Amino acid sequence: MDDLSWLKLDKFGNRTLFAGTNYCMFVNASQLGCRSNCVYFIERATNTWRFYEMGSDTISPCFDDYGSQTISPVWEEPIVENKFLVR
Repeated sequence: MDDLSWLKLDKFGNRTLFAGTNYCMFVNASQLGCRSNCVYFIERATNTWRFYEMGSDTISPCFDDYGSQTISPVWEEPIVENKFLVR
């Protein structure tokens, strides 16, 4: 690719970005049930999920340790399987 450039986004609308170590994906926030216009990521120092809210320019914990009934999700890397037909 000869013509790469950065694109600054001020908002995602109804979409959300989940960012992992090796993977990231955009999702429709209302279909998934998460906050829109946010970036979800794992803070490596504490190994907990955080989200960056683009509208307010703030970072907050996704789940707290003070009685939250929701358990922090675990990022699962895809498993690639090689399937060979052996006769």
